[in-house]
Amino acid sequence: MASIILPMKKAAAEKILRGEVKADARRRLTSRVEAGDWVYMYATTPTKKLLGRFKVSSIHRTVVQELVEKFGDLLGNGVGRSKLASAKDGTEVAIMGIESPMRAEAPTDLRDIDMYPPQESTVLTSFDELVIKYKLWPGINWEAEEESLRRRECQN
Repeated sequence: MASIILPMKKAAAEKILRGEVKADARRRLTSRVEAGDWVYMYATTPTKKLLGRFKVSSIHRTVVQELVEKFGDLLGNGVGRSKLASAKDGTEVAIMGIESPMRAEAPTDLRDIDMYPPQESTVLTSFDELVIKYKLWPGINWEAEEESLRRRECQN
């Protein structure tokens, strides 16, 4: 499983964190993203902070027309929906199902942890993800949390 940082507008991140949006469509998304991966939401200018994360429940790669027909109701009225409507026929897109959104206790500017804001989705190293988790959620014992997740996944 991979973890990525995904730049997006603050309004889109907030809708995900409030549970108003159950899927997110992207024209540019690294092909490494799979169900089970974690996506860290980086709010672009003027906010410039990591606001939280969500788990990818599913991923579908297709063209815009098919995406809107199959999944339009999941997209709600998010920022991405208007961009999809204006996309050209045949434009390739990916839609991620969203589950377990988690708001950061301490939203953080990437530059404060010696990382550069991404222009598009960026795969994190294990070390970078660990640094981000401890910075965004300082009150969580991440070792115990990851062990608990592993046990639940083995039971399923």
